[in-house]
Amino acid sequence: MKVLTLDRSFLILFEMKLVLFFAILALYISTLCPTVVFIDSGELTTVSYTLGIAHPTGYPLYTIMGRMFTLIPFGNVALRVNLLSAILSALTIVILYSLISLCLGSSSLFPLLGSLLFAFSYVFWRNSTVAEVYPLTTFFTALLLLIFVKWQRKKETHILYLLFFLIGLAFCNHLIIFTASVPVAVFVLKEKRPLFDKHLFNLCVLFILGLSLYLYLPIRATREPLLNWGNPTVFERFIWHITGKQYRVWMFSQSVPILGKRLYNYVRLLFEQYPPYILWIAPLGIIESVRKLKLIGWVMLSTFLLNIFYSINYDIPDIDSYFLISFLIVSIWLGFGFNRLFTSIFRLKKFAYILLGLCLIPAIKNYPRVNQRKNYIAYNYGMNVLKSVKHNGIVLTNLWDIYSPILYIRYVENKRRDVVMIDKELLRRSWYFKYLNREYPWLIEDSKLEVKDYLKLLDDFEHNRLKDPNEIQRNFIRMIDSFIYKNISERPVYTTFVNGYDRDIREIAPSLFRIPHGLIFQFDSTESYTPFSYDSFDLSGIFDESVYKDKRTKILISNYPKMMRLRELWLQKIGKYETH
Repeated sequence: MKVLTLDRSFLILFEMKLVLFFAILALYISTLCPTVVFIDSGELTTVSYTLGIAHPTGYPLYTIMGRMFTLIPFGNVALRVNLLSAILSALTIVILYSLISLCLGSSSLFPLLGSLLFAFSYVFWRNSTVAEVYPLTTFFTALLLLIFVKWQRKKETHILYLLFFLIGLAFCNHLIIFTASVPVAVFVLKEKRPLFDKHLFNLCVLFILGLSLYLYLPIRATREPLLNWGNPTVFERFIWHITGKQYRVWMFSQSVPILGKRLYNYVRLLFEQYPPYILWIAPLGIIESVRKLKLIGWVMLSTFLLNIFYSINYDIPDIDSYFLISFLIVSIWLGFGFNRLFTSIFRLKKFAYILLGLCLIPAIKNYPRVNQRKNYIAYNYGMNVLKSVKHNGIVLTNLWDIYSPILYIRYVENKRRDVVMIDKELLRRSWYFKYLNREYPWLIEDSKLEVKDYLKLLDDFEHNRLKDPNEIQRNFIRMIDSFIYKNISERPVYTTFVNGYDRDIREIAPSLFRIPHGLIFQFDSTESYTPFSYDSFDLSGIFDESVYKDKRTKILISNYPKMMRLRELWLQKIGKYETH
């Protein structure tokens, strides 16, 4: 009878988790973006489709998983890779529910409250609808904590071995996972001396075995894939890539007042994830978790603090997703806080069902903001830029939000392959010239002297031997000018709508006019008129109020009226008139 009872309890719990998974997955799919979005989505989808190498740290695990999803026989490639995020996020919620249940010793309503609050939080939900690496990171965070708790309860060697293998594997996605894995590993290794002596070698082997997936990078690099970021074929470049060398300049270099401002911004962001009428319960959950779980509670608190400390010390605009690990910990504390509040203090367990209804308020509030179902804005922006380019045109851009979607459009959907797209900022990386030489050999050949002089200085820069920053800047501009002047007689050359702070763009080709043409500027020695119709643009989603536009999207959308106005002023100057 006991066996039957246990089997039935297990079956009920399994069915509950299955229902939770499919319910959350259905919600995420209902808000899934049908194509690429701004920032890294286009690049990550293209890398997955072509089995290339993404920007540091390379994300080999995500790339391989993304490749598997590109083979699904429905929808477009971007939609398939977006689906990977939705599935990983739904699995994360189930694991989070299991984790809180295990910690509390019951699968009551309170673990469900904590996990649902995380599921409905804005940053996590938003990442669940697009191609991004962060859903895989939060999945691993929840999984590592769950396995750590299981090991704490049972002290079984095979669980410990699995834990360290998964830590190594988790590092093959995003390095922010160290803010969760390091506290776990440190607290495990300081447990007992006999454990340290007996299993350390095996644990190191299993960690390295999981980490060995990074060998994907040099192996694929030797095959020269379409995107071969960093070209990590040699050990030096491999280390540069997996440690994110090019991003270190933005790390741990800020003053105390700036760090204080970022900490304040984090607190504001935290209150955007959880309603104030619920978030106040989290401190109670911290006390309860440390009191009840001791070591496990300290691991969670350490993870929370380390994640915030690292993230506020990284100076990038799209930092919100880096805080997801701390948000996940807060959700665990909320589960503990609910349990303590309504079973021990007030003993009003039935009142918790009312709180379940209150937890749905964030879902209702955030649904319009995360709903990407009709979001074609980034895709159409890329297509509209390409429509602004004449046949065989050369486009020099300083905007990753243009370059990344166009990577997908050109290399996955195979559209406008005649266009030469050059990312000005990637010209500061030596690996990018191998890509340019393979895609546009004539471009490099025609400017081989300028490229050679610049690459010599670039090599000094990458190896910290550069003596004169002004010299490399002069050669940088000289090389770009060579790309323009040596091709402009045969190919139209353009630059995208430039950022006002971009000094380089103002220095490039100063003798040429910049004529507004669609969403970009055409370089020209004379102000000769070429007609252009803005009626050809697809503006789907821009005027649809059901498509939420964040600050970044609004800035990019504002380029449409700006460029039309500049075009109008230029037409007035030359005495021409166009109707649209």
